[in-house]
Amino acid sequence: MRQVYRASVIGLCTLLLVACGAQQDEGQTMDAEPQEFAFAGTVERVDPDSRTVTVRNEDIPGWMMSMTMSYVLDRPEVIDSLQVGDRITATVYEGEFGTLHQVAVVQPR
Repeated sequence: MRQVYRASVIGLCTLLLVACGAQQDEGQTMDAEPQEFAFAGTVERVDPDSRTVTVRNEDIPGWMMSMTMSYVLDRPEVIDSLQVGDRITATVYEGEFGTLHQVAVVQPR
């Protein structure tokens, strides 16, 4: 009876490992780059002490709906060029909700 139980456990573990491997092949691999999204919004607050900006972003389909949130910047020195009311664009990455990359002020037309 004990051998049957052991064989069942080993078989079940083997099936789980195979299933996990197949699922990983269908999805992203560990080395895959995270998906990137175009970000656009309006600066509502600049906090030079904490080196953060608060931005009301537009809807980003597949990533985040419109909301106001505080962010750090991938290049902290950019914060010195931002002002309340600036319209900005940036790049955001899947799974990285708190950082804006490649921030640029959109020039008024």
